[in-house]
Amino acid sequence: MNTLEHVRKPVHNKCFGMEIECILPYEEADKAQYKYHQFWYAGGDGSIITNGRGSGIEFVSQPLPYKALQKQIGFLGKKFNWIENASCGIHVHVGRQGVSEKRLRALYRSFGNLYEDEQRALFGRIENSYCRMGSWSHGNARYDAINFTNARTIEFRMFRSGDANWAKECLRRVKLMVEFKGIPNYTNLLELFTRPETSN
Repeated sequence: MNTLEHVRKPVHNKCFGMEIECILPYEEADKAQYKYHQFWYAGGDGSIITNGRGSGIEFVSQPLPYKALQKQIGFLGKKFNWIENASCGIHVHVGRQGVSEKRLRALYRSFGNLYEDEQRALFGRIENSYCRMGSWSHGNARYDAINFTNARTIEFRMFRSGDANWAKECLRRVKLMVEFKGIPNYTNLLELFTRPETSN
């Protein structure tokens, strides 16, 4: 994964960051890659299977407040017409200081009880080698669905990639999971994700 050369200091401890893995047509990728696009950096991603349809790209955001990142996702979606496949994912980072790691570890352990159709309903895909839903590693491996190994952030890796609207939804679901204080199971998470939006 390419990292941002100049990382913006978070304005507070409840900022979010996002990585969107996708495919851009070759000509568009040549113009976009290794450049900044407002608060995004377009890096290459060799893990993406392109099948000759373009170049694997990973858009990496700067850490931003929730509403600002939602707006930046909209900007990115208007500027680029990316596609995705099963090899692409969306990852969302949250600052460690703004969350309860104990609650998130309990949430991670609950993912080991999800059936494949439940994983699809919640996250758009089933587990794979880059997003392990089970609890065998106790949340201590980089490729777990929730990655606790980073020094400053906790990374949510469970979502399939998709268009800008889906990326916004992934961010919303991470925010809801971070704030969730109930018993983590499929029924409770599905109710949480499908609950009508509030003005907050």
